[in-house]
Amino acid sequence: MIVLKKLKIGRVANEVFDEKMAIVRSIDNENVASLRGYFFAEDGVWGLYDYFSQGSVSVMLHGTIEANQTPLDLDARLRITIGTARGISHIHTQCGGKLIHGNIKSLNIFPHVWLCF
Repeated sequence: MIVLKKLKIGRVANEVFDEKMAIVRSIDNENVASLRGYFFAEDGVWGLYDYFSQGSVSVMLHGTIEANQTPLDLDARLRITIGTARGISHIHTQCGGKLIHGNIKSLNIFPHVWLCF
């Protein structure tokens, strides 16, 4: 299964965008969700990610009423926090620190499910 997530990008030339996406796709780290590909559509740019059955970190941290989930305990939250910090650190050290990670929040740490196939 894959997840499609709409990517928020500013105005940038396609060549520059393609170069940055090649760098992002090359990141191989257990704490960074792998971008499998992307495509341009009329409504924007969409990224393809592996499906995470547990959902976003937001769902794991806060639970959901619909799924009758309870939030994670403190130990699990600390492991997520440390893993997130390691992932951000890895992104900052790739290619001499030329990558920009964008909006970091719990909803964006694992791809939030928009469409699943």
